[in-house]
Amino acid sequence: MIIGSDIIRTIQMGLKSRGGYYSSVMDGLCGEATIKPMQKVLGTMVDGIVSQVSDIVKELQRAMNDNKLPW
Repeated sequence: MIIGSDIIRTIQMGLKSRGGYYSSVMDGLCGEATIKPMQKVLGTMVDGIVSQVSDIVKELQRAMNDNKLPW
């Protein structure tokens, strides 16, 4: 059985290839080990949490809409 999301696994691979932002297992799970590097690359507060106070969703959407994901 395959665990995790292929989309998250792709993000993890992109973060790893962009200078080693991601160093954990490519498990396809969107946990703290994935969220923190995404926040760092997107220039948002790095707290490892996607919440109402986090700008990561807004910045991720903006980058996706502009076809300019930073990984």
